[in-house]
Amino acid sequence: MAEGLHFYISAWSHEAVEKEEGRPTLAEIWDRLREIELMSNIVWVRVALHDDTQIEEGGEKEVLTLAGDSIVTGTNMQPSKLEKTVNCKWLCSDGVIEISPTELDIYLCMPFIPENFNCLEIVWD
Repeated sequence: MAEGLHFYISAWSHEAVEKEEGRPTLAEIWDRLREIELMSNIVWVRVALHDDTQIEEGGEKEVLTLAGDSIVTGTNMQPSKLEKTVNCKWLCSDGVIEISPTELDIYLCMPFIPENFNCLEIVWD
C-alpha cells in the first residue's frame, strides 16, 4: 500500500481558478499524482528539489536558490510507460528519466526502494 504523497498545496478551491493554456493547475497535478500512487506498480511518489537548486552557506545564514522541483516515483515501469501513464504531454513535461537511488541520499527521509524497482523522475526544463 502506498505511504501517501509528501506534496502539499493550499486548501484553496482550484475549481474557482480558471486555467489558462499551459500546465495544469497544482490541484490537477495533485489529483493525477494521487491516482498514480495507487497503482500496483508504483510504491511511492515524492516531490524533490530540481538538480539545479543550490544551498549556499554564508556566515550564519543559508541561502536557497530554488531552481524548481521534480516528481520522483519508485516503480518497476520503464520510463516510456510512465511517460504515457502520467501523460507528460498534459503535464507539459519534458519526459521521464531514470535516476540512481543514490541521487536521493541528500534527503533526510528517503522511501524504501524494493528489489527490481527503479527511481523514475518526471522532469521539466
